Amino acid sequence: MDIVATTKSPESTLLGVRKLTENGFNVRGKVANEGACLYVFGIPMIRDVPGTLTVRGTYAEERIAD
Repeated sequence: MDIVATTKSPESTLLGVRKLTENGFNVRGKVANEGACLYVFGIPMIRDVPGTLTVRGTYAEERIAD
C-alpha cells in the first residue's frame, strides 16, 4: 500500500492509512484553509483560500487460485 499526496495546500497534511484490512482501508488527512488578515490603508482585509488535499493510492492485489 502506497499513498502519496499529489496536491496539498501549505497547512494540509496527509496522515496516512488507517484500518488496513483484507476488505479495504481508510486514508486520513487534515485539510486546512490558507488565510491571512491583511491591512490595506489601515483597514483589515481577510484573504481566505480553501485548503486542498488530493491523494493517489496504489496497492498490489493478491489472488489465490484453486
